[in-house]
Amino acid sequence: MKQTTFISAIVTLLLLSNSLFCVDAYSQVRWEGHYKGKHWRIMGIPAGTLEIDGKVILTPRDYQTIYQYEIGNEVYFYATGNNIHDPDHYEIFNIDGERIIPYKFCWRDILQVGDAYFFVIRRYSLDSPGDLFTSKGKLLVSNYQGEVLSKYIKRITDSKYGELFLVKAKDEYNKIKQGLFTTSGDCIIPVKYKSINWTTDDDDNIAKFEVTNDNDYIGIMDRDKNWIVPLSKQFTKVTPSEISGKKYFLCMKKGYWGLYDTQFNEVIAPDFEGLEVLDEINFIKFRLNGFWGVMTLQTSTNTTKTIIPTTRGYTSIGRYIKSQKRFTYTMNGYKGECNHLGQQVSKIKVATPKPSTTIASSYGSSSSSSSKSSSSSSSSSTASSSSSSSSNNSGNKTTTVVVEHHRDPIPVQEWVQCTACWGSGTCPNCAGSGTKYIGDNLRRCWRCGGRGKCSSCSGQGGRYYTVYK
Repeated sequence: MKQTTFISAIVTLLLLSNSLFCVDAYSQVRWEGHYKGKHWRIMGIPAGTLEIDGKVILTPRDYQTIYQYEIGNEVYFYATGNNIHDPDHYEIFNIDGERIIPYKFCWRDILQVGDAYFFVIRRYSLDSPGDLFTSKGKLLVSNYQGEVLSKYIKRITDSKYGELFLVKAKDEYNKIKQGLFTTSGDCIIPVKYKSINWTTDDDDNIAKFEVTNDNDYIGIMDRDKNWIVPLSKQFTKVTPSEISGKKYFLCMKKGYWGLYDTQFNEVIAPDFEGLEVLDEINFIKFRLNGFWGVMTLQTSTNTTKTIIPTTRGYTSIGRYIKSQKRFTYTMNGYKGECNHLGQQVSKIKVATPKPSTTIASSYGSSSSSSSKSSSSSSSSSTASSSSSSSSNNSGNKTTTVVVEHHRDPIPVQEWVQCTACWGSGTCPNCAGSGTKYIGDNLRRCWRCGGRGKCSSCSGQGGRYYTVYK
């Protein structure tokens, strides 16, 4: 009886000591603090219990360790070592005890964009693909392996988005793709495009986004995600232009240029090797089969009329001179001007005359006499006459007479094509648009100052030089 009582006492003491040990181990406060009016505590050795305002959120039965950290002005907790699953993985909780990123990840990166923060949770290692989350736990990009770039659009009074950021990530084919997001995690453009640019129209203050796919087709959408230019149009270049105060777009499709209005309805079919607006008036220069012509555009009806056909064979057409109402042109061996109606009003030959003429008379086919006549032409006139008489006596000889014309050199105007624009007269840096993308922003072309003309030849396509021949 005494032995049984003694054993019971020992068991009771062991249970009590173990209970006291557990209470001490898991009730010891390791970290605590206040945030947004809430009191949080992490307790235990190792830290395995999380309390928020006295309520137990996580216990040692669920996780091995719990840590607290701050990102910006937010407090987060991450619990590692899920006892049921892989002990190397963890989950992330917010100050309200809500699980914002679920279990299954093992590597964590934190990215900052402006005042916003994002998690990159990788599955295996720092170099493996993962997922991109907002600080609220919203999934942005799956299979993420890239970078986040902070970007801004132009600040405007009625801006819908304000600050945006660009995400670059690899797709399943290991190609870099881009997408556009707000700092709150709203997707503006999904991560599936080769490149993204954006600009703001100075007149209507509306941000427009330009995307390019793997085929280099360009699409343009407004800030409400409506397509202005769908990718299905297969444009590879889109350049804004202006004709008589009305806005248009020069667009390239399958290597040929066409003209479209602001709704991207076709005005001029994309059939031309080159298309250029001349000095922002209603003259449009076009290139077809290697030759240049000019057409006019009636902006009220969007109808065109050709005033200089390419059948004239003009190899270049310069800018329109408003003060003289003239176009300059060049063609093989000639230069000249056309008036505003397209009528050719001048044509000047610029070919170089030959300095000498050779006249040959045949009296036979003997090769020996040919060598004699050659020597006679280089000797005196007396020797030449004697050689001629000997040729007549033989009867089957050939005589060659060389007549040389000598004159003093005279000045001749010679057209030399500009090597910077190759005779087009347009700025080679911006292709005549006057604008150029610098990074992701549309800026005025630095080379032509926004005029669209070649700075080397002032838009003439070349220069006349005086040479003596």
